[in-house]
Amino acid sequence: METSPFAIRLEVLKMAKELSESRFFTLRDQVQSNWDNTRDSEGKAPTELVFPEFPSEDEILRKAKELYKFVQEKS
Repeated sequence: METSPFAIRLEVLKMAKELSESRFFTLRDQVQSNWDNTRDSEGKAPTELVFPEFPSEDEILRKAKELYKFVQEKS
């Protein structure tokens, strides 16, 4: 059974969302871990904890377009 172009685009969009969110959570965990490791014996950290921004819709759409372009290539 052949998949429709709409279904392919939807799957690519879902994949882009999952990749973007996965990258965000990985970076967030790294920031938290690094921050935890810099705390002194009293539990105080030398810097404020700053997390990366959650991926925007535009970022997810850009990633989806990048992935969809790959799907369209014939090589």
